[in-house]
Amino acid sequence: MAEIRFKKPIYPVSNSLRNYLRVTNREIDVPISYQDLTHANSTIALLDKKGKDTLWETMIYSESDRQFIHEGLRKVYAQLKVGGDTSVIDHLFY
Repeated sequence: MAEIRFKKPIYPVSNSLRNYLRVTNREIDVPISYQDLTHANSTIALLDKKGKDTLWETMIYSESDRQFIHEGLRKVYAQLKVGGDTSVIDHLFY
């Protein structure tokens, strides 16, 4: 697997922000984490329309990991868009 050379730093959620989120009922558990996305089998370079390297990479996952990630992302979408009502995501590609 290709080495990650450029990555944005991850900052922990401060205690004051976490307390604010709890008080306002905005803290939620998400069904997928960044760590789940790091289990790719391999990557391929993403090229633009002219065949030039975009410096992005497309991740390739095993079928079981792909299904888990896709379902997790669908649930996150439902949490963001409709307050967690997963009945509205049935139309999303699977």
